[in-house]
Amino acid sequence: MPTTTRDHQDIVQAVLACSKSEGLKVFAQAFLSSLSTRDLERFRTDDLVGAIVHAHGLLSASAKSQVELFNPGFEEFGWQSDYTILVVHHPDIPFLVDSLRIELLQQEIEVHTQVNLVLSIARDRQGRVTDVTAANGDDAPRESLIWLEIDRTTQKDVLRRIKGALQTVLQDLRLVVDDFESMHRRVSDIGDMLSGTQIADVNLAEVESFLKWLADDHFTFIGYEYFAVGKGSLLMLDSERSLGLSRNQSLTTHDTKTRIRAEQVTHTDDLVVFVKAPVRSSIHRAVYPDVVSILELNAKGKVVGEHRLIGLYTARVYIRPAHEIPLIRAKLDYVIDASGFSARTHNGKVLRQILQVYPRDELFQSTAVHLSETVIEIVKLHERKQLRLFLDRDRFGFFCSALLYIPRDLYTTESRIKIQSLLSDALDAVDASFSTYFSESIFARVHMIFRLKPNAPAVDERALEQMVSDTVSSWGDQFRDALEAELGEERASTLFARYGKGFPAGYREDFSPRRAVFDIQRADSLENGADVAVSLYQNLDAASSAFRLKLFSLEHPIPLSDALPLIEHLGAWVLAESPYVVKGKDRSVWIHDYQLELPGSLELTQIRESFQEALLAAWRKETESDRFCQLVVLSGLNWRDVALLRALTRYLKQIGFELSQTWMAETLAAYPQIA
Repeated sequence: MPTTTRDHQDIVQAVLACSKSEGLKVFAQAFLSSLSTRDLERFRTDDLVGAIVHAHGLLSASAKSQVELFNPGFEEFGWQSDYTILVVHHPDIPFLVDSLRIELLQQEIEVHTQVNLVLSIARDRQGRVTDVTAANGDDAPRESLIWLEIDRTTQKDVLRRIKGALQTVLQDLRLVVDDFESMHRRVSDIGDMLSGTQIADVNLAEVESFLKWLADDHFTFIGYEYFAVGKGSLLMLDSERSLGLSRNQSLTTHDTKTRIRAEQVTHTDDLVVFVKAPVRSSIHRAVYPDVVSILELNAKGKVVGEHRLIGLYTARVYIRPAHEIPLIRAKLDYVIDASGFSARTHNGKVLRQILQVYPRDELFQSTAVHLSETVIEIVKLHERKQLRLFLDRDRFGFFCSALLYIPRDLYTTESRIKIQSLLSDALDAVDASFSTYFSESIFARVHMIFRLKPNAPAVDERALEQMVSDTVSSWGDQFRDALEAELGEERASTLFARYGKGFPAGYREDFSPRRAVFDIQRADSLENGADVAVSLYQNLDAASSAFRLKLFSLEHPIPLSDALPLIEHLGAWVLAESPYVVKGKDRSVWIHDYQLELPGSLELTQIRESFQEALLAAWRKETESDRFCQLVVLSGLNWRDVALLRALTRYLKQIGFELSQTWMAETLAAYPQIA
């Protein structure tokens, strides 16, 4: 039954009956209001009352930050929970709940119930609570209490580990909050430095506008680092100037011998670079933070250092139009100008639509030139059923982004996982994330970001794109491509229209599209139901004596009893047979694939034509089928030569030679060089 306002009042009265502490009524009301109806229905009244009284006691004990983990039992506490209780009391600061939840998620700890309260607390000199009111917009000190039910654990060492990790998160958060104003001042100082500099072909006013925009609630600062340029143009971290999380460790380096990216600034993409930091944020959002790197110049325009602002773009950045963002709008203008597409043309409209929905992080991190090249290529896809992959490795070497345009009918969760795994291996990545965008286009756009290992190798983008295409292309698509490559577009179109959709699943599983091209040519050559076609071949990884034989027939399968004697008389041992039926538009073709062992030492190229001709001649009854036929394989003879030998043995019998024809056939087979 849903909890009513009257139920709340009853619980508050039960709480007040247990304690007369200051502010308990306001606290209890706030606690209950923070719970969902379903959560309230789950609690027994005495357990809920006990939880509220205990949480308020923790709040009242001290104004200092506290983290408590315990497993309340009814015998000991007078109330109980099926879960472990986590209570965090802390002066109210930004991102408190988010940051604690990130750490719990990192440790794979599930939160089952959450209460988070922000209250205005008045205390006396001894820290005792004198008044509790609901938090409002005044300047009264505000304190936060977070009460969570998490996965139950009774192991003391695990509880200590969780508590220690959460206390570290709180310390990190305090570093960020305490240095927030200082990091803002750094942005202002960088702007002042640039205002006194002039660089040809660089719009410094646009960079200054960007810095002001960044500081105007568009960036949550979590760190700042400064690097001076030393000998050999190597960057040296000035740790004394570090702020926020960077006080603990550098968030933006994994190599102590990094050179400055440019000794002289010639364009904006040298002066300002956007990348991701290689260490996930423990504050606010569990993502790789953004880094805005700005070179420091002396009065002569020489690069003397580098500022790195580290943080997270706020939600406003991702919902506002891109052309409102300084520097980004300049990139967009560059792309439009470089394309040469008029705004009134089809291509011009498509270009602007692509830029409007382009991944916002890519607009920041791509250089103007790379962005232009990529977007113009996307326009030129012209909604054709092609797959395109665009890679962009950041200037610091930490990440590589992959923008994949894939036909929607080829995109599945399974195909995305395969592609992501393939790219991770090729790029030598240790982590990956993705997002997928669908529109009215025939394409799905998959944006993947790969965290690279140090010194990850460069890759061939075109070769990688082909590997991705091979991974997701349907067997039919690959068959069509193989037909065109082998036979040309006209002949390929004819054969694909006739047979393209007729291959059974078993055939597609067992044979490559390229093999099917040659099979279908033989199948198409059949003219009547009595005719057959033959193909003897070897797989690349087969032993020297292991061969495969295909027989093709129209409309009806070839009985094993008809084919087996003819094949065995050619000296073959038939190990297995697999039949397939290809259902074309106007006829069906049976393909029988036999696994063979052939005797002798001759290679496929020496016996293929003669074997195929001998088998066809025997099938058409143009020659006899007997033990003499094995000489085709053993001696490399054609069927006509074998027929002559057979005739000679019969002549010998006629003139009185006592031994049988079978003995003579086996003797010639034992000594094939005689034949």
